[in-house]
Amino acid sequence: MRCFNLRRAWCFFLSFLIFSVGGCLLAGAQLPRVSITLMPDVPYEKVFGHYVLYGRFGAYGGFIQKQSSRTVQIPAVVEGKPAAQIKMFIGAPGCRMATLDIPIQNLSDTQESFSCSPVPTVTLEGQISPASLLRNKDTTVSVDYMAGWACGFFELADCMVPQISFGTVKPDGNGFFKIELPDSSGDPIAADGHGTELQVILREAKSYNIVAFLAPESESLRTAGGNLRISSFYPQNLGFVARREK
Repeated sequence: MRCFNLRRAWCFFLSFLIFSVGGCLLAGAQLPRVSITLMPDVPYEKVFGHYVLYGRFGAYGGFIQKQSSRTVQIPAVVEGKPAAQIKMFIGAPGCRMATLDIPIQNLSDTQESFSCSPVPTVTLEGQISPASLLRNKDTTVSVDYMAGWACGFFELADCMVPQISFGTVKPDGNGFFKIELPDSSGDPIAADGHGTELQVILREAKSYNIVAFLAPESESLRTAGGNLRISSFYPQNLGFVARREK
C-alpha cells in the first residue's frame, strides 16, 4: 500500500512537471510581437500613435507610448489569445503620419519600419476675444489634432476619436498667440473630413484646467463642431471666441 502511494505521488509529480513545462512552452509560443523600427530620421522620443489588434478576442486598442529606443514593441496577444491582424497609425513631430495594416501569422514576430517623410508647417496667429477671457491668469493655448478618420480606418462603430497634441503656446496679455503647426492639408490620410479638425483650448498653465474651448470667428474656417478647419494658410490675427457648447 505504501509503495502504491509513493508510486502515485511520483506519477503526480511527473505529470505536474510535464504540464508546467508544456504550459511554459505554449505560453512562449503564444507571445508574438509586432516590432516597428524607427529609422534614424525619426525623433523616436516623441513618436506617437494608436493601434488596434484583431483576433478571436474581438478588437483591442492601445497607444504607442513615449519611446526610449528606436524599436516600438507591441505584444500581439490579448487575454492569452494571439492576434491575427494589427492596424495602426504612427507619427512624429515634423513627419507625416503613416498607417499600417499588418497580418500576424504563425505566432511569429512581425517586423516593420517607419521613416520620416517631412511635412511642411503652417503658422497660426490668433487673438482671443474678449481679452477678459484670460481672467488675468497665467494661461496657455493648446492645439490638438482630432483624427476623425481613424475610427473608419480601424473599422470601429463605437470609437473615441484619437487626439494628438500639435503644440502649446502662451498668449500675451491682449490674447494674441502664435504657433507653428504641421500642415496636414495635403496629407491624404490626415486631411479635413470625417470629423478631422483642430481643437483649440485655453487652459490654466499650472493646473491645466480648461478655461474655454475656442472657436474661430471666421465661418469658413469653423467646422460643424465649432473647431478649426485644417488649412495650408490662416489669416493673421484670426479671431477666436469661447465656443458655445450645444
